[in-house]
Amino acid sequence: MQQAPTPTPRPRLGHLHAQRYFASPFAALPSGHTYAITMAFDAPFDRVRLVYANDGPTPYLVENASVATASRLGDGVNPDGPWTQASFKSAGAANERFVAQNPNVLLVPGTQDANLPSLAYSDWIDVIPRAGSQAWLMCRSSFSGPARGVLPPPPGFAHFNTNPAHASRHIHAFHAPSTIHPGQTITPATPYPFITPHEIQIRTRTPGATILCVGDSLTSGLGSASIYSGWGLRTAANLSTPTRPIHYQNLGWGGQTHQHFIANARTTLAALTPQIVCIAAYSPNDIFAGNPTQAHADANFNRALTLAHQILAAGNTPILTTPLPWCGNDPTLERIRQSIATRIRNLN
Repeated sequence: MQQAPTPTPRPRLGHLHAQRYFASPFAALPSGHTYAITMAFDAPFDRVRLVYANDGPTPYLVENASVATASRLGDGVNPDGPWTQASFKSAGAANERFVAQNPNVLLVPGTQDANLPSLAYSDWIDVIPRAGSQAWLMCRSSFSGPARGVLPPPPGFAHFNTNPAHASRHIHAFHAPSTIHPGQTITPATPYPFITPHEIQIRTRTPGATILCVGDSLTSGLGSASIYSGWGLRTAANLSTPTRPIHYQNLGWGGQTHQHFIANARTTLAALTPQIVCIAAYSPNDIFAGNPTQAHADANFNRALTLAHQILAAGNTPILTTPLPWCGNDPTLERIRQSIATRIRNLN
């Protein structure tokens, strides 16, 4: 009897991680430039996906995006290996007519609510992993017409690197005039505080976790030495090792109400399943939005609790954070804050 051929094993997808340091503020990216970022991850990776965001009503086009790996920080221009161009064949129905013309072009749709940005994804990009415990990723993007990106102000945007072991919390941004062609260069590169794409996802062979923090400016990092190296980022950095990489996704957005940041969390969770999700169960922004009542705070708490149950059902870990004493001079508002803190502490 002829023996059946041994099936070729399917390649492992690896472990999904995501990194996003900044949720806001958004800013216009002038056209006619190539924007580049360089960041490191705590474990080698061999697949990358780029996530672009739009908080405005007008769609914009990513006309070229490419990635390369490196074994050092570098200058935003010269990687170790070749650049690999991103494609967008699976970006969805809104992108189909652009894909038909050019699979390397991405339409990032507009949104009717600036507090609920739309997200658009590249296909997964195979890259050549670098040797060593860390791998740097270089990414560059060009746009036709004004696009949207994150504009973190100096001095907080550049890096969080108080400990050399946390070099993966280091991010450099560059830009330079450029024509939009696949073989584009950005020499000479100029340091510039524009961050795009909005988020980078990777597949690693090393198990670890992604921590997603959901909330307002207190979650983002307000009150820290730099708003862009707040408690969530520092926690991830201190927990992370090359054998157990902990990546960080910041969904803390200054000025957002509770309803908005919970809705943004649902958008993110639809495409990614972070292993740990920290959820603000109360926000003083609701007070400024004209909702300083116990009933409104209770409704928001129940919204956060529902999200936590959904995360638990997916096999992951939710953490409801007790509210800090912000705007606590008003006795009525302080009683509301304390009531939410008590409800969290009493959860089983």
